[in-house]
Amino acid sequence: MINRIVRRALLKALGDKLYLSLVSNVFLKMYHSGKARKKYPEMYLLSKFVSEGNTCIDIGANIGYYSVPLAELVSESGKVFAVEPVELFRNVLRKNLQRYKIENRVEIIPFALGNTDDEEIEMGTPEVDGLVHFGYTKILSSSEDKLSNRYKVKIHRPQTIFGNLKELHFIKCDVEGYEDKVIPEFIEILQKFKPTLQIEICSKRNRELIINLLRSMDYEVFYFLDEKLRSLRELEDNTNVNCDLYFLQLETVASLQTLIIK
Repeated sequence: MINRIVRRALLKALGDKLYLSLVSNVFLKMYHSGKARKKYPEMYLLSKFVSEGNTCIDIGANIGYYSVPLAELVSESGKVFAVEPVELFRNVLRKNLQRYKIENRVEIIPFALGNTDDEEIEMGTPEVDGLVHFGYTKILSSSEDKLSNRYKVKIHRPQTIFGNLKELHFIKCDVEGYEDKVIPEFIEILQKFKPTLQIEICSKRNRELIINLLRSMDYEVFYFLDEKLRSLRELEDNTNVNCDLYFLQLETVASLQTLIIK
């Protein structure tokens, strides 16, 4: 997309909001044209899980890289709940939804999700080699250095926000290491609706915790490589795959046989 030097210069010249609006606009245009397929093939997998009329939750919506495609897939009769606690990101997300005239399909949830209710917590955006990494904004567990921005946000349990849902088909979760606090709080909702999940899990500890939890609920675990969903049979296998894991119920697995390698 945009190389490091150019990104640094653009951020300095434009400021956070305009910079994020620009890069997200570039990304979404690449997605719609198909030019993002080589670098981000997982984006084009969404259509296998989500269809017209579905209900989806995008946890860690950021500036809309997933919320926009999901809203397009569910169409006018569906709904996307975009969970984004940081106001800066919500403002850019809202603009992207308006750009594609899909704002009526998306409800923005202005909180973080976790294992407490109505607590104020701090999030931070890391800076590496002078470049701000907005996509790695995370909940802070302690005082951390090299943070470009800090944000005070409110946190709620998933059951508090989504306990009254009538249906749920797909969850995408990218919360930069906080998934061990978020996903266990979804147990009642998962048991009720059995949605497909796409979860970014990079740490070995969290990966083992989430895999064991969801396997106990009859989910099968897959990773995406070379245009195929490949079964993750053993926990020992998980060190050589990327961070995104897919959790599917048996009926979903059966419907995707041409895409799956076991």
